[in-house]
Amino acid sequence: MASFQKGNKIIWDKDDWLGGLHPQYAGGFNPVCAVYGSQLAGATGFNPYRSLGYATPGYPAQNPTDYAEVDNELKAGVVNDDRIYCVGNGDELVRLDIGIAPVITNTTDSGATWPYQIAGGTNSPVGEDIVVYNASVGSTYANRLFYSYNTSTDWNIGMYDFSTAPDDDFMTTVASGGGDLPWADGKGYPHPMIVGKDDILYIGDRNFIHEYDGGTGTDGTFSEEVLTLPRGYVVKSFARYPGYLVIFAYKEASGTTGYYQGQVVALFWDYLELDPTWVFELNDNYVGEAFEYQGTIGVFTQGRTNDLENSGNRSSKLQLFDGGKFKTIKTFETDVPERGGVVVNGDMIMWNSEGTQYTYGTPFEGGDKVMNKIAKGATNNLVSGMLMNPTTNFWLMSPSSSAGGRIKYFASGVFDEACNLSTVMADGNFPDGQMGRITSVKVVFANVCTGGRTIRLQFINQAQDFITVLDDIGTITDTTIVKDFRDDNLNFDGLGIYISWGYGGGSTQAPKVKRVEVYYEPINIIDE
Repeated sequence: MASFQKGNKIIWDKDDWLGGLHPQYAGGFNPVCAVYGSQLAGATGFNPYRSLGYATPGYPAQNPTDYAEVDNELKAGVVNDDRIYCVGNGDELVRLDIGIAPVITNTTDSGATWPYQIAGGTNSPVGEDIVVYNASVGSTYANRLFYSYNTSTDWNIGMYDFSTAPDDDFMTTVASGGGDLPWADGKGYPHPMIVGKDDILYIGDRNFIHEYDGGTGTDGTFSEEVLTLPRGYVVKSFARYPGYLVIFAYKEASGTTGYYQGQVVALFWDYLELDPTWVFELNDNYVGEAFEYQGTIGVFTQGRTNDLENSGNRSSKLQLFDGGKFKTIKTFETDVPERGGVVVNGDMIMWNSEGTQYTYGTPFEGGDKVMNKIAKGATNNLVSGMLMNPTTNFWLMSPSSSAGGRIKYFASGVFDEACNLSTVMADGNFPDGQMGRITSVKVVFANVCTGGRTIRLQFINQAQDFITVLDDIGTITDTTIVKDFRDDNLNFDGLGIYISWGYGGGSTQAPKVKRVEVYYEPINIIDE
């Protein structure tokens, strides 16, 4: 929390901006007590790592060129050479060129008209997952794009060689053994895919794992049901652990739209035996995306909560495997990321949850591992879809099912509007019968700026009364602003800050707060 200094002074600074979200964070004015020290009571679009040590708005969500060509939200994406390929919640494969900013391909090129329509749209195809895998086709080994999809009648896995027309029925009509793919029985279920450490492509289908060995036979070989899970489980995601393929599955429930008493398991399989080596209960109801992180694995689960505040909605969890069990590291109130919605960069885990980019970890060596909400992609019809970091130039996200929100990118050089943060309450620990009264405030900025985003800074006490220090100003001519509040004071026992940035006159500049100092005087609550 903010530090109390001699001379009746409170300081908020880098320790608060970099403290991460409080376990019971919320949005807006949120008088959370400072049980865990310097943390944020809430944040939206606030990126504490953009200018390290300063309170700064994050990056705005921008539209790629020809973004209107995307007809559905995107689920997952991969990179091959200088292009991105994505599968969506509909019948499209979407291609983007990588440059300073992403550009959606809207032409006929390399054997396909883009965006490419899976199966010509017949029987309402819906994409599931997408991978790049080196496989033999026609006895020629090369990297190829494999994409799984459902239709109203069956499911299949298509293949694209990056030069000729995609083959939507590749697995059932070309691959050896592909006729065994249970295409009608598995329709409507997730079909996640992963290339195992043994260089075989594995596919989830209900409670079964199938494999495609691209190194066996003229066109690779498909094998059905190389592993069978207990009946009723649905394979949702995969991760690779040394010596094992880890399969994450949830118990399918009938007659309910929620997951109130489900089961989630992680099964460690050695690629060879008919049964998993280990099975771990994840003590939750539903499972989303899994990932590999610093020599271990993690997963997102949802459903059960120990915190009934916020209507019990803080039920999503980030869990990491510690070698003997899965341990909950963080909880959050929005949905878990689905397949394709997680990125790991060094010490940072990033995920898309209902159109917001969350992070856990630190991008800088020596920093504390905390959770933040650093970017927002949309404000309506939110989805927990694709998140990618395909290049050093930008992040790519699918935050919404609405037209205009299905694909967004984030890049440096501009600042977002409608960002905010609130700190936890600084507890004055005043003697009995006393509290504090603000007399003056000093705000120290990192920069001067003109005509950019505006900033509002307010103080809020434990009774949720507040005073405004900066009222939507966009021009900062001096790096230090001091204001006298002796005639417009605020009494407090606990005190927090609320900072928000507005649209202002442009996106290329924004006020950056280095430090906030509050001077106060102790007062008696009741004069005797």
